[in-house]
Amino acid sequence: MPGVKEIGYSAFLSCRALTTVGSPASLVTIGEEAFHGCESLVSIDLPTSLVTVVRGAFFGCDRLDAATKERINAIDPGAFP
Repeated sequence: MPGVKEIGYSAFLSCRALTTVGSPASLVTIGEEAFHGCESLVSIDLPTSLVTVVRGAFFGCDRLDAATKERINAIDPGAFP
């Protein structure tokens, strides 16, 4: 995935079996509802290049670890409506 800058709108919508996600160093945006409903997601690697997490990107991802949630909320408090 080198060079990928965005995970787009609903890219992984309701992928209930998804547990972990790696991200390229080039990632800057996680789009609206990108991981909405990924209820088994526990970990996502967030690169330092990430600057935008659009509202609702992680709605329903209640199993994400606390440190990841803190980092995402620092970027966009609306990521977990």
